[in-house]
Amino acid sequence: MNGFKIVVDEGGDLPQDYQKKNQIEKMIPMKYTINGIDYTGYNDPNRMTLGEFYQTLRKRQKIRINQVGISLRAFREAFEPLAQDGNDILYITFSSNLYFNHICDDANMVAIDLMKAYPGVTIRVVDSLQVSLGTGLLVHYAVELRKQGKTLEETAMILEREKQHILSYFAINDLHFVKRVGRISEMAAVVGSMLRIKPILQINQEGDLIAIGKAHGRKQVLRKLVKKMKQKINSQRNQVVCPW
Repeated sequence: MNGFKIVVDEGGDLPQDYQKKNQIEKMIPMKYTINGIDYTGYNDPNRMTLGEFYQTLRKRQKIRINQVGISLRAFREAFEPLAQDGNDILYITFSSNLYFNHICDDANMVAIDLMKAYPGVTIRVVDSLQVSLGTGLLVHYAVELRKQGKTLEETAMILEREKQHILSYFAINDLHFVKRVGRISEMAAVVGSMLRIKPILQINQEGDLIAIGKAHGRKQVLRKLVKKMKQKINSQRNQVVCPW
């Protein structure tokens, strides 16, 4: 048995080749609906492609997007085959504060049930408090720690510490996206877009999305993001920077 098995949901945005190369055992689908139509994650061959998804978002017509929580059944289907073979499991989640507050609770509920059914198997759930590459970076740390021979418990403990040092910054290109989730009015979206105002956002240490500034145009956005990165880099640590 190769240490422990790593499971992640699709919130980590990990390419399939990375998943296979680094023995990520399962990518749990994250479902959503657009105007009442169900869609599954990007590992489903019948999915909406990323190009189609973003083209839909860019349309000025009214659309309604809802997340569908990961079910208890989906967690069980991801964990149980591994547990049946006697594997310990590490599951790294998308930020529970930005997906569904019960994502970690539900995963832990299934984990506890399976650990009772399969004595000797340990399942640990780590809330990344991040999204996209922030979550993916924590998965990368887990992969490297496993290669170093760290145990499941050692890895989970290190991840709980390291996730407090992952910083995610990004900007929104179109204020109409912000308007659609009720953050600003239609008028503010129109005026802001005309002035090329782009909000700069951060995932904070509690796993919440917060606004930390704004910029006018792409060039100013990039300058401000680079400046923010320089302020946060610690020369005493080996740090990884991931372009989003």
